[in-house]
Amino acid sequence: MNIVYNNHLSVVTWKQFESFYNSLDNEKKTWDLDMNLSGVNCVKDWYNLYSNAENNDVDVVMIDNEIIGFSHVMLRDKTDEAIFNRNFETTGHIPIISFVVKEKYWGNGIGTLLIKNILKFVKYDLYTAVVDRINIGSYKAFIKNNFICAGFNGNPNQFLMIHTSDSTKQNLFKRKMMDQPKIINYLKQDILTLSPLTHCISSFNNLNYLKLAVKSIRENSFYVDAPLIIHAENCQDGTNEWLQENSKKLNFEYYIEKNKTPRGIGGGMNFCASKVQTKFINFLHADFYVAKDWDKHLLEKFNKYPNQRMIVFSHRVQPNIFKEESRSGTLIVPMDEFGEYHHNFDKQYFLDWADEFSQMNDFEIQKSEGVSGLIRKVDWDFIGGNDDRFAPAYWEDADLFIRMINESYKFVLTSKSVVYHFASRASRFPDDDLTIRPTNLADIEKRSTQRFAEKYGRLPDRDEHDFYIPLQIIDGSPNRINQ
Repeated sequence: MNIVYNNHLSVVTWKQFESFYNSLDNEKKTWDLDMNLSGVNCVKDWYNLYSNAENNDVDVVMIDNEIIGFSHVMLRDKTDEAIFNRNFETTGHIPIISFVVKEKYWGNGIGTLLIKNILKFVKYDLYTAVVDRINIGSYKAFIKNNFICAGFNGNPNQFLMIHTSDSTKQNLFKRKMMDQPKIINYLKQDILTLSPLTHCISSFNNLNYLKLAVKSIRENSFYVDAPLIIHAENCQDGTNEWLQENSKKLNFEYYIEKNKTPRGIGGGMNFCASKVQTKFINFLHADFYVAKDWDKHLLEKFNKYPNQRMIVFSHRVQPNIFKEESRSGTLIVPMDEFGEYHHNFDKQYFLDWADEFSQMNDFEIQKSEGVSGLIRKVDWDFIGGNDDRFAPAYWEDADLFIRMINESYKFVLTSKSVVYHFASRASRFPDDDLTIRPTNLADIEKRSTQRFAEKYGRLPDRDEHDFYIPLQIIDGSPNRINQ
Protein backbone atom coordinates (compact mmCIF):
# COMPACT_ATOMS: atom_id res chain seq x y z
CA MET A 1 0.00 0.00 0.00
CA ASN A 2 1.41 3.40 -0.95
CA ILE A 3 0.93 5.72 2.02
CA VAL A 4 0.67 9.42 1.19
CA TYR A 5 -0.57 11.78 3.90
CA ASN A 6 -0.58 15.17 2.18
CA ASN A 7 0.27 17.15 5.28
CA HIS A 8 -2.60 15.90 7.41
CA LEU A 9 -2.69 13.63 10.41
CA SER A 10 -3.49 9.94 9.91
CA VAL A 11 -3.60 6.84 12.09
CA VAL A 12 -2.22 3.74 10.40
CA THR A 13 -2.27 0.07 11.34
CA TRP A 14 0.75 -2.08 12.07
CA LYS A 15 0.84 -3.57 8.57
CA GLN A 16 0.69 -0.13 7.00
CA PHE A 17 3.41 1.13 9.30
CA GLU A 18 5.58 -1.93 8.74
CA SER A 19 5.58 -1.28 5.01
CA PHE A 20 6.41 2.36 5.55
CA TYR A 21 9.12 1.56 8.11
CA ASN A 22 10.90 -0.81 5.76
CA SER A 23 11.11 1.97 3.17
CA LEU A 24 12.91 4.35 5.54
CA ASP A 25 16.66 4.86 5.46
CA ASN A 26 18.59 4.13 8.64
CA GLU A 27 18.79 7.78 9.72
CA LYS A 28 15.03 8.04 9.79
CA LYS A 29 14.76 4.75 11.66
CA THR A 30 16.95 6.05 14.48
CA TRP A 31 14.97 9.22 15.14
CA ASP A 32 14.89 9.92 18.86
CA LEU A 33 11.54 9.45 20.52
CA ASP A 34 10.28 12.06 22.98
CA MET A 35 8.38 10.89 26.04
CA ASN A 36 9.05 7.26 25.19
CA LEU A 37 7.27 5.09 27.73
CA SER A 38 8.63 1.70 26.73
CA GLY A 39 12.25 2.22 27.66
CA VAL A 40 13.62 2.33 24.10
CA ASN A 41 15.48 5.23 22.53
CA CYS A 42 14.37 5.36 18.91
CA VAL A 43 11.85 4.11 16.38
CA LYS A 44 14.18 1.31 15.31
CA ASP A 45 14.50 -0.05 18.85
CA TRP A 46 10.77 0.15 19.33
CA TYR A 47 10.12 -1.65 16.03
CA ASN A 48 12.57 -4.42 16.85
CA LEU A 49 11.10 -4.84 20.30
CA TYR A 50 7.46 -5.14 19.23
CA SER A 51 7.42 -6.32 15.62
CA ASN A 52 7.40 -10.00 16.61
CA ALA A 53 5.23 -9.69 19.71
CA GLU A 54 2.18 -11.89 19.90
CA ASN A 55 -1.27 -10.36 19.61
CA ASN A 56 0.19 -7.24 18.08
CA ASP A 57 -2.15 -4.31 17.79
CA VAL A 58 -0.34 -1.11 16.92
CA ASP A 59 -1.61 2.32 15.97
CA VAL A 60 0.82 4.82 14.52
CA VAL A 61 0.05 8.52 14.06
CA MET A 62 1.84 10.20 11.18
CA ILE A 63 1.96 13.52 9.36
CA ASP A 64 3.45 13.04 5.91
CA ASN A 65 6.56 10.95 6.54
CA GLU A 66 6.94 11.93 10.17
CA ILE A 67 6.06 9.54 12.96
CA ILE A 68 4.54 11.70 15.70
CA GLY A 69 3.02 9.10 18.01
CA PHE A 70 2.21 5.44 18.40
CA SER A 71 0.72 2.92 20.79
CA HIS A 72 1.19 -0.80 21.11
CA VAL A 73 -1.49 -2.86 22.81
CA MET A 74 -1.37 -6.47 23.93
CA LEU A 75 -4.30 -8.84 24.38
CA ARG A 76 -6.49 -7.26 21.74
CA ASP A 77 -7.35 -9.70 18.97
CA LYS A 78 -9.60 -7.99 16.45
CA THR A 79 -10.41 -11.32 14.82
CA ASP A 80 -12.05 -12.59 17.98
CA GLU A 81 -14.08 -9.94 19.77
CA ALA A 82 -15.31 -12.43 22.36
CA ILE A 83 -11.77 -13.25 23.49
CA PHE A 84 -10.87 -9.62 23.87
CA ASN A 85 -14.06 -8.69 25.69
CA ARG A 86 -13.68 -11.63 28.03
CA ASN A 87 -10.13 -10.60 28.84
CA PHE A 88 -11.21 -7.03 29.46
CA GLU A 89 -14.06 -8.17 31.67
CA THR A 90 -11.70 -10.38 33.69
CA THR A 91 -8.76 -8.00 34.13
CA GLY A 92 -10.64 -4.68 34.05
CA HIS A 93 -7.98 -3.00 31.96
CA ILE A 94 -6.20 -2.92 28.61
CA PRO A 95 -2.40 -3.15 28.87
CA ILE A 96 -0.76 -0.50 26.71
CA ILE A 97 2.82 -1.70 26.39
CA SER A 98 4.05 1.37 24.55
CA PHE A 99 2.61 4.84 24.20
CA VAL A 100 4.57 7.73 22.66
CA VAL A 101 3.79 11.24 21.45
CA LYS A 102 6.55 13.51 20.11
CA GLU A 103 7.07 16.49 22.37
CA LYS A 104 6.38 19.23 19.83
CA TYR A 105 2.88 17.78 19.33
CA TRP A 106 1.96 17.60 23.03
CA GLY A 107 -1.33 19.22 23.87
CA ASN A 108 -2.77 18.75 20.38
CA GLY A 109 -4.92 15.72 21.13
CA ILE A 110 -2.58 13.09 19.65
CA GLY A 111 -2.58 11.00 22.82
CA THR A 112 -6.35 11.29 23.03
CA LEU A 113 -6.65 10.14 19.43
CA LEU A 114 -4.56 7.06 20.15
CA ILE A 115 -6.51 6.19 23.30
CA LYS A 116 -9.85 6.67 21.54
CA ASN A 117 -8.71 4.42 18.71
CA ILE A 118 -7.93 1.71 21.25
CA LEU A 119 -11.13 2.12 23.23
CA LYS A 120 -13.51 2.16 20.28
CA PHE A 121 -13.19 -1.61 20.03
CA VAL A 122 -14.44 -2.19 23.56
CA LYS A 123 -18.19 -2.45 23.78
CA TYR A 124 -18.52 -1.48 27.42
CA ASP A 125 -19.98 1.63 29.03
CA LEU A 126 -16.83 2.11 31.06
CA TYR A 127 -13.46 1.96 29.38
CA THR A 128 -10.04 1.71 30.95
CA ALA A 129 -6.50 1.60 29.74
CA VAL A 130 -3.15 1.51 31.46
CA VAL A 131 -0.21 3.68 30.45
CA ASP A 132 3.11 4.32 32.14
CA ARG A 133 3.26 8.10 32.20
CA ILE A 134 1.29 11.02 30.78
CA ASN A 135 2.81 14.34 29.80
CA ILE A 136 1.02 17.51 30.83
CA GLY A 137 -0.13 18.40 27.32
CA SER A 138 -1.75 15.04 26.76
CA TYR A 139 -3.19 15.13 30.26
CA LYS A 140 -5.11 18.32 29.45
CA ALA A 141 -6.51 16.68 26.33
CA PHE A 142 -7.50 13.59 28.29
CA ILE A 143 -9.42 15.65 30.81
CA LYS A 144 -11.18 17.61 28.08
CA ASN A 145 -12.40 14.32 26.65
CA ASN A 146 -13.68 12.90 29.94
CA PHE A 147 -10.66 10.83 30.87
CA ILE A 148 -9.90 10.38 34.55
CA CYS A 149 -6.49 9.29 35.85
CA ALA A 150 -5.51 7.40 38.96
CA GLY A 151 -2.51 5.44 40.16
CA PHE A 152 -2.43 1.80 39.16
CA ASN A 153 -0.83 -1.32 40.55
CA GLY A 154 1.10 0.49 43.28
CA ASN A 155 3.37 2.19 40.75
CA PRO A 156 3.40 6.00 41.19
CA ASN A 157 4.47 6.42 37.56
CA GLN A 158 1.72 4.24 36.16
CA PHE A 159 -1.77 5.58 35.69
CA LEU A 160 -5.21 4.11 35.24
CA MET A 161 -7.21 5.78 32.50
CA ILE A 162 -10.98 5.83 32.84
CA HIS A 163 -13.13 7.10 30.01
CA THR A 164 -16.86 7.60 30.10
CA SER A 165 -19.24 10.49 29.62
CA ASP A 166 -21.45 9.12 32.39
CA SER A 167 -20.23 10.70 35.65
CA THR A 168 -22.23 8.24 37.76
CA LYS A 169 -20.55 5.22 36.19
CA GLN A 170 -17.26 7.04 36.34
CA ASN A 171 -17.55 7.55 40.08
CA LEU A 172 -18.80 4.03 40.68
CA PHE A 173 -15.69 2.76 38.98
CA LYS A 174 -13.43 5.10 40.93
CA ARG A 175 -14.97 3.96 44.20
CA LYS A 176 -14.60 0.34 43.17
CA MET A 177 -10.93 1.01 42.54
CA MET A 178 -10.62 2.40 46.06
CA ASP A 179 -11.42 -1.06 47.37
CA GLN A 180 -8.34 -2.44 45.60
CA PRO A 181 -5.24 -1.80 47.74
CA LYS A 182 -2.96 -1.88 44.69
CA ILE A 183 -4.80 1.00 43.08
CA ILE A 184 -5.00 3.38 46.03
CA ASN A 185 -1.62 4.90 45.11
CA TYR A 186 -2.93 7.91 43.25
CA LEU A 187 -1.09 10.35 41.02
CA LYS A 188 1.98 12.16 42.23
CA GLN A 189 0.74 15.68 42.58
CA ASP A 190 3.99 17.13 41.26
CA ILE A 191 3.28 15.44 37.92
CA LEU A 192 -0.37 16.33 37.47
CA THR A 193 -3.64 16.50 39.29
CA LEU A 194 -7.22 16.17 38.24
CA SER A 195 -8.69 18.16 41.06
CA PRO A 196 -9.14 21.95 41.20
CA LEU A 197 -9.28 21.75 45.00
CA THR A 198 -7.09 20.62 47.89
CA HIS A 199 -8.59 19.26 51.11
CA CYS A 200 -7.04 20.54 54.35
CA ILE A 201 -7.47 19.03 57.81
CA SER A 202 -5.86 20.20 61.03
CA SER A 203 -6.08 17.52 63.70
CA PHE A 204 -5.29 17.11 67.39
CA ASN A 205 -5.59 13.69 69.05
CA ASN A 206 -8.57 12.70 66.94
CA LEU A 207 -7.29 9.57 65.22
CA ASN A 208 -10.41 7.40 65.08
CA TYR A 209 -12.48 10.15 63.49
CA LEU A 210 -9.62 11.29 61.27
CA LYS A 211 -9.47 7.79 59.80
CA LEU A 212 -13.17 7.93 59.00
CA ALA A 213 -12.85 11.39 57.48
CA VAL A 214 -9.95 10.46 55.21
CA LYS A 215 -11.58 7.25 54.06
CA SER A 216 -14.83 9.06 53.24
CA ILE A 217 -12.93 11.69 51.25
CA ARG A 218 -11.24 9.02 49.17
CA GLU A 219 -14.35 6.88 48.73
CA ASN A 220 -17.14 9.43 48.30
CA SER A 221 -15.64 12.50 46.69
CA PHE A 222 -16.15 13.29 43.03
CA TYR A 223 -12.46 14.24 42.80
CA VAL A 224 -11.06 11.12 44.46
CA ASP A 225 -7.56 12.14 43.41
CA ALA A 226 -7.70 15.56 45.10
CA PRO A 227 -4.63 16.56 47.09
CA LEU A 228 -5.15 16.15 50.83
CA ILE A 229 -3.00 17.97 53.39
CA ILE A 230 -3.16 16.90 57.04
CA HIS A 231 -1.58 18.91 59.84
CA ALA A 232 -1.14 17.04 63.12
CA GLU A 233 0.00 19.03 66.13
CA ASN A 234 1.06 17.65 69.52
CA CYS A 235 -0.76 14.37 68.91
CA GLN A 236 -0.19 11.51 71.34
CA ASP A 237 -2.93 9.10 70.32
CA GLY A 238 -1.18 7.27 67.46
CA THR A 239 -2.08 9.89 64.81
CA ASN A 240 1.55 10.51 63.87
CA GLU A 241 2.27 6.84 63.33
CA TRP A 242 -0.90 6.32 61.31
CA LEU A 243 -0.07 9.27 59.06
CA GLN A 244 3.41 7.93 58.41
CA GLU A 245 2.12 4.44 57.61
CA ASN A 246 -0.80 5.45 55.36
CA SER A 247 0.25 8.59 53.46
CA LYS A 248 1.23 6.75 50.28
CA LYS A 249 -1.65 4.29 50.34
CA LEU A 250 -4.27 6.99 50.81
CA ASN A 251 -2.39 9.69 48.91
CA PHE A 252 -2.10 12.51 51.41
CA GLU A 253 0.60 14.93 52.43
CA TYR A 254 1.13 15.30 56.17
CA TYR A 255 2.97 17.58 58.56
CA ILE A 256 3.67 16.59 62.16
CA GLU A 257 4.54 19.32 64.65
CA LYS A 258 5.32 19.50 68.36
CA ASN A 259 4.83 23.11 69.42
CA LYS A 260 5.17 24.49 72.91
CA THR A 261 2.91 27.33 71.81
CA PRO A 262 0.36 25.50 69.65
CA ARG A 263 -0.96 26.83 66.36
CA GLY A 264 -4.31 25.25 67.16
CA ILE A 265 -7.15 24.74 64.71
CA GLY A 266 -6.96 28.18 63.11
CA GLY A 267 -3.18 28.21 62.86
CA GLY A 268 -3.23 24.67 61.52
CA MET A 269 -5.59 25.78 58.77
CA ASN A 270 -3.30 28.68 57.92
CA PHE A 271 -0.37 26.28 57.79
CA CYS A 272 -2.20 23.86 55.47
CA ALA A 273 -3.38 26.69 53.23
CA SER A 274 0.21 27.85 52.74
CA LYS A 275 0.97 24.47 51.13
CA VAL A 276 -1.96 24.49 48.69
CA GLN A 277 -1.19 24.79 44.98
CA THR A 278 -4.67 24.29 43.52
CA LYS A 279 -7.23 27.00 42.76
CA PHE A 280 -9.49 26.08 45.69
CA ILE A 281 -8.96 25.17 49.34
CA ASN A 282 -11.48 22.90 51.01
CA PHE A 283 -11.27 22.98 54.80
CA LEU A 284 -12.64 20.05 56.77
CA HIS A 285 -12.84 19.09 60.40
CA ALA A 286 -11.28 15.80 61.44
CA ASP A 287 -14.65 14.60 62.77
CA PHE A 288 -16.48 14.78 59.41
CA TYR A 289 -17.81 12.00 57.22
CA VAL A 290 -18.59 13.26 53.71
CA ALA A 291 -21.39 12.07 51.44
CA LYS A 292 -21.29 11.24 47.75
CA ASP A 293 -20.08 14.02 45.41
CA TRP A 294 -20.14 16.59 48.21
CA ASP A 295 -17.10 18.36 46.72
CA LYS A 296 -18.59 18.60 43.24
CA HIS A 297 -21.71 20.31 44.60
CA LEU A 298 -19.60 22.86 46.47
CA LEU A 299 -17.68 23.74 43.32
CA GLU A 300 -20.86 24.18 41.31
CA LYS A 301 -21.71 27.27 43.35
CA PHE A 302 -18.57 28.99 42.13
CA ASN A 303 -19.79 28.52 38.56
CA LYS A 304 -23.03 30.19 39.58
CA TYR A 305 -21.23 33.19 41.11
CA PRO A 306 -18.00 33.36 39.06
CA ASN A 307 -16.83 36.86 39.97
CA GLN A 308 -17.75 36.94 43.65
CA ARG A 309 -15.39 36.53 46.59
CA MET A 310 -17.14 33.76 48.47
CA ILE A 311 -17.02 30.70 50.68
CA VAL A 312 -19.35 27.71 50.29
CA PHE A 313 -20.43 25.27 53.00
CA SER A 314 -22.00 21.81 53.11
CA HIS A 315 -25.29 21.05 54.83
CA ARG A 316 -24.47 19.33 58.11
CA VAL A 317 -26.10 16.44 59.89
CA GLN A 318 -25.04 15.82 63.49
CA PRO A 319 -26.16 13.82 66.52
CA ASN A 320 -28.00 15.65 69.26
CA ILE A 321 -25.24 15.63 71.86
CA PHE A 322 -26.00 19.21 72.96
CA LYS A 323 -29.77 18.70 73.36
CA GLU A 324 -30.51 21.37 70.77
CA GLU A 325 -32.97 21.86 67.91
CA SER A 326 -32.11 21.83 64.23
CA ARG A 327 -31.04 25.17 62.80
CA SER A 328 -30.51 26.61 59.35
CA GLY A 329 -27.89 24.53 57.58
CA THR A 330 -27.64 21.86 60.29
CA LEU A 331 -30.03 18.97 60.86
CA ILE A 332 -29.91 17.63 64.42
CA VAL A 333 -30.78 13.93 64.56
CA PRO A 334 -31.24 11.49 67.45
CA MET A 335 -28.00 10.09 68.84
CA ASP A 336 -28.70 6.61 67.52
CA GLU A 337 -30.00 7.66 64.07
CA PHE A 338 -26.67 7.16 62.30
CA GLY A 339 -24.44 6.66 65.33
CA GLU A 340 -22.76 9.18 67.60
CA TYR A 341 -19.36 7.45 67.70
CA HIS A 342 -16.81 6.26 65.19
CA HIS A 343 -17.40 2.64 66.19
CA ASN A 344 -21.18 2.60 65.73
CA PHE A 345 -21.57 4.97 62.77
CA ASP A 346 -23.72 3.41 60.02
CA LYS A 347 -21.93 4.66 56.92
CA GLN A 348 -24.16 3.04 54.32
CA TYR A 349 -27.36 4.20 55.96
CA PHE A 350 -26.03 7.75 56.09
CA LEU A 351 -24.86 7.66 52.46
CA ASP A 352 -28.25 6.40 51.28
CA TRP A 353 -30.05 9.00 53.38
CA ALA A 354 -27.76 11.82 52.22
CA ASP A 355 -28.22 10.85 48.57
CA GLU A 356 -31.99 11.01 48.96
CA PHE A 357 -31.78 14.29 50.89
CA SER A 358 -29.62 15.86 48.21
CA GLN A 359 -31.97 14.76 45.44
CA MET A 360 -35.10 15.98 47.23
CA ASN A 361 -33.65 19.33 48.34
CA ASP A 362 -32.07 22.05 46.29
CA PHE A 363 -31.70 25.21 48.34
CA GLU A 364 -28.96 27.58 49.34
CA ILE A 365 -28.91 29.94 52.29
CA GLN A 366 -26.61 32.68 53.51
CA LYS A 367 -24.96 30.80 56.31
CA SER A 368 -21.63 29.69 57.73
CA GLU A 369 -21.02 26.45 59.58
CA GLY A 370 -17.64 26.42 61.25
CA VAL A 371 -14.55 26.91 59.12
CA SER A 372 -15.23 23.87 57.00
CA GLY A 373 -15.97 25.32 53.59
CA LEU A 374 -14.62 25.71 50.07
CA ILE A 375 -12.88 28.94 49.12
CA ARG A 376 -10.62 30.15 46.34
CA LYS A 377 -7.03 30.31 47.52
CA VAL A 378 -6.73 33.91 46.31
CA ASP A 379 -9.74 34.82 48.46
CA TRP A 380 -8.24 33.05 51.47
CA ASP A 381 -4.96 34.87 50.94
CA PHE A 382 -6.82 38.17 50.46
CA ILE A 383 -8.50 38.00 53.87
CA GLY A 384 -5.34 36.58 55.48
CA GLY A 385 -6.80 33.46 57.07
CA ASN A 386 -7.34 33.02 60.79
CA ASP A 387 -6.20 35.45 63.46
CA ASP A 388 -3.63 33.67 65.60
CA ARG A 389 -4.71 35.60 68.71
CA PHE A 390 -7.45 32.97 69.04
CA ALA A 391 -5.03 30.02 69.13
CA PRO A 392 -5.37 27.25 69.97
CA ALA A 393 -9.18 27.23 69.58
CA TYR A 394 -12.56 28.96 69.78
CA TRP A 395 -13.89 32.11 68.15
CA GLU A 396 -11.38 32.00 65.31
CA ASP A 397 -14.19 31.04 62.91
CA ALA A 398 -16.53 33.83 64.07
CA ASP A 399 -13.72 36.36 63.73
CA LEU A 400 -12.84 35.13 60.23
CA PHE A 401 -16.43 35.23 59.03
CA ILE A 402 -17.08 38.71 60.39
CA ARG A 403 -13.94 40.00 58.69
CA MET A 404 -15.14 38.37 55.46
CA ILE A 405 -18.56 39.99 55.85
CA ASN A 406 -16.86 43.35 56.31
CA GLU A 407 -14.98 42.73 53.05
CA SER A 408 -18.22 41.83 51.16
CA TYR A 409 -17.64 38.08 50.82
CA LYS A 410 -20.64 36.00 49.78
CA PHE A 411 -21.64 33.07 52.03
CA VAL A 412 -23.48 30.10 50.57
CA LEU A 413 -24.59 26.89 52.27
CA THR A 414 -25.98 24.33 49.83
CA SER A 415 -28.28 21.40 50.53
CA LYS A 416 -26.75 19.47 47.62
CA SER A 417 -23.52 18.88 49.55
CA VAL A 418 -23.96 16.86 52.75
CA VAL A 419 -21.57 15.92 55.56
CA TYR A 420 -22.01 14.16 58.89
CA HIS A 421 -20.44 16.02 61.79
CA PHE A 422 -19.77 14.03 64.93
CA ALA A 423 -19.48 17.43 66.65
CA SER A 424 -16.76 18.84 68.89
CA ARG A 425 -14.78 15.64 69.30
CA ALA A 426 -11.49 17.50 69.62
CA SER A 427 -12.60 20.85 71.01
CA ARG A 428 -15.01 19.59 73.69
CA PHE A 429 -14.98 15.81 74.00
CA PRO A 430 -11.50 14.57 73.07
CA ASP A 431 -11.93 11.36 75.04
CA ASP A 432 -15.30 10.56 73.42
CA ASP A 433 -17.04 11.04 76.76
CA LEU A 434 -20.03 13.15 75.73
CA THR A 435 -20.92 13.96 79.33
CA ILE A 436 -17.68 15.53 80.58
CA ARG A 437 -15.71 18.40 79.12
CA PRO A 438 -12.07 18.76 80.27
CA THR A 439 -11.49 21.86 82.40
CA ASN A 440 -8.53 23.05 80.32
CA LEU A 441 -10.72 23.30 77.21
CA ALA A 442 -13.29 25.38 79.06
CA ASP A 443 -10.49 27.71 80.20
CA ILE A 444 -9.20 28.06 76.61
CA GLU A 445 -12.69 28.96 75.37
CA LYS A 446 -13.10 31.55 78.13
CA ARG A 447 -9.80 33.17 77.16
CA SER A 448 -10.68 33.28 73.45
CA THR A 449 -14.12 34.72 74.26
CA GLN A 450 -12.44 37.55 76.14
CA ARG A 451 -10.06 38.21 73.27
CA PHE A 452 -12.98 38.40 70.84
CA ALA A 453 -14.74 40.93 73.07
CA GLU A 454 -11.56 43.00 73.26
CA LYS A 455 -11.25 43.01 69.47
CA TYR A 456 -14.89 43.86 68.69
CA GLY A 457 -16.17 45.45 71.87
CA ARG A 458 -18.81 42.75 72.38
CA LEU A 459 -19.93 39.33 71.23
CA PRO A 460 -21.70 39.08 67.84
CA ASP A 461 -25.41 38.97 67.13
CA ARG A 462 -27.04 36.63 64.60
CA ASP A 463 -30.03 36.97 62.29
CA GLU A 464 -33.01 34.64 61.93
CA HIS A 465 -30.89 32.20 59.89
CA ASP A 466 -28.24 32.10 62.61
CA PHE A 467 -25.88 34.15 60.41
CA TYR A 468 -23.55 36.77 61.84
CA ILE A 469 -24.64 40.40 61.74
CA PRO A 470 -21.79 42.74 60.63
CA LEU A 471 -19.62 43.96 63.47
CA GLN A 472 -16.77 46.44 63.27
CA ILE A 473 -13.35 45.90 64.80
CA ILE A 474 -12.59 48.45 67.53
CA ASP A 475 -8.95 47.72 68.45
CA GLY A 476 -7.47 49.13 65.24
CA SER A 477 -6.57 45.79 63.65
CA PRO A 478 -7.51 45.30 59.96
CA ASN A 479 -10.06 43.00 58.37
CA ARG A 480 -7.32 41.68 56.11
CA ILE A 481 -4.53 40.06 58.11
CA ASN A 482 -0.96 40.13 56.79
CA GLN A 483 0.25 36.71 57.86
